[in-house]
Formats: sequence, C-alpha cells, structure tokens
Amino acid sequence: TPPLLCQKPSNKLCYIIFTSGTSGIPKGVMVSHSALEKTYLSWLKEFNLLPSDRHLQLANLGFDVFIGDFVRALCSGGTLVLLPDDYLLKPKNLYQYMVDKEINSAEFVPAVLLKLIGFLQSSKKNLHFMKRLICGSDLITVKEFKLIYSFCHPQVELINSYGLTEATIDSSYFKYNDSVLSRLNEYSLVPIGKPFSHVQIYIGKEDYRTSPLGVEGEILIGGEALADGYWNQPELTESKF
Repeated sequence: TPPLLCQKPSNKLCYIIFTSGTSGIPKGVMVSHSALEKTYLSWLKEFNLLPSDRHLQLANLGFDVFIGDFVRALCSGGTLVLLPDDYLLKPKNLYQYMVDKEINSAEFVPAVLLKLIGFLQSSKKNLHFMKRLICGSDLITVKEFKLIYSFCHPQVELINSYGLTEATIDSSYFKYNDSVLSRLNEYSLVPIGKPFSHVQIYIGKEDYRTSPLGVEGEILIGGEALADGYWNQPELTESKF
C-alpha cells in the first residue's frame, strides 16, 4: 500500500501561490494542508498511483502543477525526476531523457506534448512505455487527443485534467474514452470529465443559483478542495468564494 500523509492534516496554511488568471493582477491563493491532502487522496484513488511510478517534473516551480507532481510522486512512494530546463522545448532531447530515466507518468501542457508528438511522427518512435499521460492547463481538441493516444499503448491512462489554483490544482478529469469522443466533432474541445470525489461541480449563475439541465451557465466549484481565499484581499475573497 502506498504511504499516505503521516499525520492528520490541519486546516492551517500549507502554501500561498500567486496567480493572475485572466486579470493580469497577481493574487496570492491560500491553500490549507487539508485541501491538499484531499486532492492527493483523490489522485491516489483515481490515477492508481504506485511506488513504481516514475514521474517527470515539467512544470515551473512557481506553477501549482509543480506542487501536484511533487505530491503525487513523493506521497505515493514514487520517484520524481526533474527535467533540465533546456530540454522542455527540444522534443528529441525530451524523448531520450524520458527513455533514459524510465519515465512512465507525466503531466504536459498540450503545446509541449504536441511538439513531442510531432517528433515521434517524424522519427517513427512511440510512447508505449508510458503508464499515465496527463494533459492540463490549456485547451486541447478531440483530434489532437486522438493523435496523442495513437502513439501510446492501448492500456495507457490518457487524461485531460481541469482545475484552477483556487480549488487546489485539479477539480475534474476525463480519461480517454472512444465511445464519448466518437460522438464529438474532431475540432471540439475534449471534455473536462467528472469531478474528483472531494469536489462538487455545478452549472449556475453568478448569484450561485444552479441552471436547469441543458442551460448554459458558469462553472461553480465547491467541496473540500477550495482554498481559504486570497492573501490580504478580503473583498476579492468575499466576491469569489
């Protein structure tokens, strides 16, 4: 059994990470130990994390995906392998590094992953050694998602993750599913899937009333994943939480 966190998590502050979102104005998101632990336990269950997993760290230290990779790897007893900065946009080097370090789990932004797929197309190589491949932090089309899957072993977990810093990194996930994707136009966006067990997602309005089935609305996120608000910005916290 993979090790869990050793002590009961508290609601005390775990970290503050700054994000600007679409506003361009940095704001510090306050995440508790409890929120991070609940997110980790959902990853442990839904992604079948094992001590044999070798995770590749691609994200910058100032990005909450870094925290996700760090926690997924080390709390489950796995290995976290740091990628040299100058390999990120050099797909040939990146691929060889993944092979040499026996990587079987990684989270990519779509732009970097698709650049790697372009190299695989021209070099006749594949990603059959990967157990888990996550796309996150940006949009990806059904056509692109299917192309990525074609270079993986059929048993791979190809995942589109969705989340935001204010809800502790990941809120929902979609695992590659032919029956779902076949019903969508190839230029449609890959679905964000279903919420993790510690998260609730509703479609509603800014006044927090839920929309009737089939009616457009905003995504409202609730549950144990929510951050404690914005550091030293009580009015913004009140309006968003």
